Amino acid sequence: MLFRTFALAAAVAVAMPASAAVVGDFRLDGSLANQAGGALTLAGNGATLGATGLSFAANHGPTISGFASPADYSIEFSFRFDTTSGYRKLADFLNRGSDTGLYVHDGRLAFYNVTESASVAFAANQLATVVFTRAADGTSAGYVNGNKLIGFTSPSLTALQSDLFLFRDDAVNGGEASAGFVDYIRIYDTALSATEVAALTPPGAAPVPEPATWAMMIAGFGLAGAAARRRRTARVLA
Repeated sequence: MLFRTFALAAAVAVAMPASAAVVGDFRLDGSLANQAGGALTLAGNGATLGATGLSFAANHGPTISGFASPADYSIEFSFRFDTTSGYRKLADFLNRGSDTGLYVHDGRLAFYNVTESASVAFAANQLATVVFTRAADGTSAGYVNGNKLIGFTSPSLTALQSDLFLFRDDAVNGGEASAGFVDYIRIYDTALSATEVAALTPPGAAPVPEPATWAMMIAGFGLAGAAARRRRTARVLA
């Protein structure tokens, strides 16, 4: 019993960063519902919902609505594009009013027109997980598969309004979107650290304990073993 209780507590402790709350949990497994509850909602914009995710034509990615101009936030999504050449919009924060935003650019992660990763991070038709974080002072970072690839500070360019547009180009210039598929989307109420991003796991996957958690688990195993030995000794002495 002691071991089972400890193991359950350890699993819960590492499943989610302690400082972050999930305010949008869109698993897209046959439903567009926000599993976290709350104000955020998702519209498919003509995309096709399947049992494992959302398939979308070019410029028909989902929109998440209900934001109240958050100062801190993080966005996580797992997706694939049919095309990764040229500029392909990932996320638009400014109501599709300009080219500014998060892109795939010739396979690299880019925030136009501020910064771009040095190496290629995306390939056509291959799933990748992107996390974009933004702190109250405008400090932002972009990660692909747990690795930080870009970082910059710009309070105005990342100030999320009421809606977040994913995989949709701006309404001014256009032509920079790709068809694709998104597995899940999660929104957090704070800017995750690099350590927290590295510890994220997809919905339903078993979390990987960090070193400190392993130490706690080992200590728990020792306590459980000691308690069992004491019980056996007591029975023999009786």
